[in-house]
Amino acid sequence: MFGTDACAKGITTLFGSGDFLGSDLALSKSALSSLNLGELITVWFISLIIHFGVMVMMVAIVIVLASRIIEVSMYLGIAPIPMSTMLDGGEWSSIGKNWVKQMLALSFQGFFIIIALGIFKTLFTNAIVSLNSSSGGIILQMAMLLGYTVALIFTILRTGGISKSVFNAH
Repeated sequence: MFGTDACAKGITTLFGSGDFLGSDLALSKSALSSLNLGELITVWFISLIIHFGVMVMMVAIVIVLASRIIEVSMYLGIAPIPMSTMLDGGEWSSIGKNWVKQMLALSFQGFFIIIALGIFKTLFTNAIVSLNSSSGGIILQMAMLLGYTVALIFTILRTGGISKSVFNAH
């Protein structure tokens, strides 16, 4: 399918064949050494929230993809009906045209998830590099990481609407 090919090429283009964030992205000890105990506890607490947010993000991705697979199966199950209406040429042909638009939207929803993950990867990588290079503002940077995680969760949940909007499917 066209959407599957776009997803496969998007994954290899954005992420290559390696891991998602890279093995060298970790918070360095030197970035944390100048913090007092209260700031360290705050950083630890924010990192726990970010960890929880990443887990929620993974669950959201699984839910979106599973529901997408179910939707595609349902649309393919009734494929003969919309396909036969496309040949009508009259007002019934809009049923078939809308069905094709909906299938394209479902096919490219995965591609939009991949784009969102690529943007998140770039933002997350830049924030970790910034955290390691400067000793000030660690709590602010951690809060930004939390914000990026929450934004990604909402974006992944909206990919279906974005894809339907692009293909004018309703």
